[in-house]
Amino acid sequence: MSLNLFPIYPVLFFQTILLINQTTQQVLIELPRNALHFLWGVQYGALVFISIVNCFSYLLTWYRGNRKDDFPTGIGFFEPEVSIIVCTKNEEDNIGRLLGGLIKQEYPPEKFEIIVVDESTDRTVEIVKKIQKETKLPQIHLLERKKLPPKPENFNPVAYGITLGVQHAKHEIIVITEADCIHPQEYLRYFIQPYNPNYSRRPMGAVGSHPIFVSENGNTVVANMQRLDYSGNVFHNFAALDTIRNKAGMSIGLWGGSLSFKKSVFYEIGGFSGIEHYLVQDIMITDKIVKHGYRIMMLFDPRVKVETIASPTMQAAISQRFRWYKGMLSTNWQFITASTVFSFLPFFFENIAAFLIGSSLFYLLVPNPFHFPHELIFTVIFSTSCLVVLYVYRYVRLYQISKSRIMLKKWKNNIFAILLYGFWEWLINWIFFLSLFRKTIIWR
Repeated sequence: MSLNLFPIYPVLFFQTILLINQTTQQVLIELPRNALHFLWGVQYGALVFISIVNCFSYLLTWYRGNRKDDFPTGIGFFEPEVSIIVCTKNEEDNIGRLLGGLIKQEYPPEKFEIIVVDESTDRTVEIVKKIQKETKLPQIHLLERKKLPPKPENFNPVAYGITLGVQHAKHEIIVITEADCIHPQEYLRYFIQPYNPNYSRRPMGAVGSHPIFVSENGNTVVANMQRLDYSGNVFHNFAALDTIRNKAGMSIGLWGGSLSFKKSVFYEIGGFSGIEHYLVQDIMITDKIVKHGYRIMMLFDPRVKVETIASPTMQAAISQRFRWYKGMLSTNWQFITASTVFSFLPFFFENIAAFLIGSSLFYLLVPNPFHFPHELIFTVIFSTSCLVVLYVYRYVRLYQISKSRIMLKKWKNNIFAILLYGFWEWLINWIFFLSLFRKTIIWR
């Protein structure tokens, strides 16, 4: 009987192999289809979330731009004594313009001083000393780092320079700026108004305003794209979130070119102690101030907008963004979450859509074992629609910030920069993603 069954074994064996092969082929065919269906769901969910975030941001920015003035009337003008601190390193091309603008501020010159903390090897010191001799008021003080105690190891050099400036400051209100900034003449008069005791019930710890990127060589495409992106898009989100975060007592990232705080608050919180190694010293010091119970405020009034020189080349702009993003990702969960929502999610959404369009077209045009052309055609149409919607959101946002009185209404936009804006946003999101893999800067 066993001899009669023997021929059956090879047949069973080959039938089993055939069944396994057929099952494997079916699985290999169904697996991409199931993966495709899963990615449809991911795309749809991301599209819904991005739509909600953008609409919410539009509404909040509209509200921020149409709400009451940042400087309410009826509380009187506040004119305290102020110390302005600027840290410089090889700024011979900028320092003269900066000091010239600060000297001409519409503010009593006897009520403010300018402190330059310098570590240059060029003519910066020479230019500062020349302006010192020509100017009686306001007083200009020069602190040369080489004549002061050396910087501790792993201490952010800008943070250390600010610390030295605060130590030598005579006045309670400290204003921080940068050498490549250009201030409107009424800047100081309005910028310190939130410290008026009648301005807010909650004690004010820090105040900031946002920059407008300009070019020394006219309205170049590179400079214009930086203005649209950073001065417009980034602070568009700040304008929206500022409304919520102020109510919730959460941190707002103030910019180091237009930042102020009280000297007493700086010492109360221990200055940069514990955060001296961070790359983004402006964000970290304001975050520390908030954690000690103080209110901080971002002003969007045109009278306190500070112009700053944009990176002259695309390579320099990209390097700058890498540094900013790496610094942002080393801060607290609030900024990491905001960066993820506004940068990583669109990056993921956009690139997944582009991948699905490309791969679907490939499988439609090239002979392959995947027999589900209808799903592939739907994928191309749906993913293309998702990209169109994303770019519509970007350009609607661009239109909003270009017309907003608190954003870019008075600044002319280059038509080529507008056309390249979508590409620039895509590139910026790639920079954010790649910055996750860059080494953290260690200060020496």
